[in-house]
Amino acid sequence: MNFSILKKIKKYLVLSIHNLIFLLSFIIPRDKSLWVFGAWFGQKYCDNSKYLFEYIKKNAPQIKAVWISKNREVINFLNTKGIKSYHANSIFGIYYTTRAKVCVISSSISDVTEYACGRIKIINLWHGTPLKKIMHDDEITFKKNMKSSFFFRTLFPYFNQSYRNAMLIAASENVAKTMTTAFKTSPANVKITGYPRNDAFFNSSVNSTSFFQKLYEYKKNNLTIGIYMPTHRKGGNFDIFTLFEENIKELNENLKNLKSILIIKFHYCHMQNLKNKNLSYSNIIFLKDKDINQDIYSILGITDFLITDYSSIYFDYLLLDKPIFFAPFDKSDYLKNDRAFYYNYDEITPGQKCNDWKDILNCIKNLDYYSNHYRNQRNEIRNKFNKFLDGNNCKRVFHEILNFIKYY
Repeated sequence: MNFSILKKIKKYLVLSIHNLIFLLSFIIPRDKSLWVFGAWFGQKYCDNSKYLFEYIKKNAPQIKAVWISKNREVINFLNTKGIKSYHANSIFGIYYTTRAKVCVISSSISDVTEYACGRIKIINLWHGTPLKKIMHDDEITFKKNMKSSFFFRTLFPYFNQSYRNAMLIAASENVAKTMTTAFKTSPANVKITGYPRNDAFFNSSVNSTSFFQKLYEYKKNNLTIGIYMPTHRKGGNFDIFTLFEENIKELNENLKNLKSILIIKFHYCHMQNLKNKNLSYSNIIFLKDKDINQDIYSILGITDFLITDYSSIYFDYLLLDKPIFFAPFDKSDYLKNDRAFYYNYDEITPGQKCNDWKDILNCIKNLDYYSNHYRNQRNEIRNKFNKFLDGNNCKRVFHEILNFIKYY
């Protein structure tokens, strides 16, 4: 039989099974004590979903929490930790997603499954305080997706209705207003709790990864540690290395002279840029997910400063009260071709604005000065966008979910 015909038959069978599961998910009774979790399109074990998942596993034995993934490496990693995880397309994965009453995600329903979601209550923890416009507020990227994507054209109206009935969270009243317009939901559905992942800044825990131990050794040797986290561009179709205006070898030598280590962590969408590149330097570390078990929050606390452009990571980093240097090298192009901002960039970014890497190196050289110079401004923006500073975000989110599902 022709291979192309077999491929079409397989595709038809898979689609038919998915459609059947989709219909059954409206009929099969849902269990309020069964909650499924996922993150980053089913590819990672991280973010707000992970922290709430681990909190519930530890503190709420009455809830059966199950992690659903589409990544075999994630599943194997969790299994080695004694945590049961299932592939979204496996028998157990389908069973749990069609029986669970609650689905906890960090971005979209595809974090868990796109088809077993009938009558499930979607709790969207999102992945940070938006600086860039998202969802319905985003008139550039989101509208392009609406025009080009089959999912957006045909299925999004249903999933959007699911979001409208779901609970979302925010870190402050300002963020709650943004989530309300971005997801076109009622203000009553957005709960101000703080983000579960930020509990990592307040709750001390042993970090046993070899990478963390490596950073600890740098600290013992009196080296400062910074982390550069540029946001994603053009949906990942962008050579992120073009943001390095000078030779990376030269940058490495300058960092060596400043006795500073720079960790470079690309956005998930750009991690493929690291493949097939020789990135071995004495004072620059190109961080991969496997180095930190996919969780950047496990190491942020040990760093001394953050460099970013438009990533929302800085709203969280403000909780550490450490210097932030902003590198909006391509702001005009970004605003035109990627996303608009919710706020005036210069007013909402409490740190030195750098035009190039020479400016950044100067900031690192004068780290103590910039740490003190922007402290009041950092605290002002921190308090505006983070209501809670106590490390109890997971607890608040958990109780809000319990209250939410009582009425639905």
